[in-house]
Amino acid sequence: MLRRRDADDFVMPEAGMVVTSLRRRQRGTQIVVAISLEGSAAGSADVADLPSLAKGDALDDETAERVAHAIAIYRATIDAERLLRAGPKTSSMLERRLRQRGAEDAVASEVCARLRDLGYLNDERLAEGLAETLTRRGYTGRAVTMRLRAKGVDQRSAEAATTAAIAQTDTAELARELAEKKARQTKHVQDARKRRKRIIDALLRRGFDLDDAMRAADDALRPA
Repeated sequence: MLRRRDADDFVMPEAGMVVTSLRRRQRGTQIVVAISLEGSAAGSADVADLPSLAKGDALDDETAERVAHAIAIYRATIDAERLLRAGPKTSSMLERRLRQRGAEDAVASEVCARLRDLGYLNDERLAEGLAETLTRRGYTGRAVTMRLRAKGVDQRSAEAATTAAIAQTDTAELARELAEKKARQTKHVQDARKRRKRIIDALLRRGFDLDDAMRAADDALRPA
């Protein structure tokens, strides 16, 4: 069923209501049906999700429920398409956004499952792309995994994507570059120990382990 979002453009299908109009139109590969009930527009739905309907039919309980569900699925699908056009999202992130827009949990879950089947949602592929981007920006190890998890990627996919991205990255060179950059930014720090600690802390926040961070910091601070 739909949550009521806008009383002006949606009438909840109920048993006993009579179908007064069915208008079909093509939307890409879909055939969409705009349904009117007793003079009010109920909404639109993919014909594949609708029960058999004809003008003049009175809805029984089961048919009213199926019509309401079909309309809910169509509305949530339109919302999902808009959200995905704005940028890639994980399944959990998209489900959450759909619920925020009024879709019930079951509807949001079903829409995301359909999009996964069609290839429009692919958490593993998204995780791999995000992990590669993060490593290019100087993150590695746990820092990459944590950021993927924050995006809604599951733990297994996040760890796999992190491992794959790091395997393609020279982490020692990356640590050296970041340490040298941080060394330039901390030239004003007079205390050598504090300066070294700042560089090491910066690398730790990026996901480097302590040994690599210390080694890179020492190399960066070594006189030419």
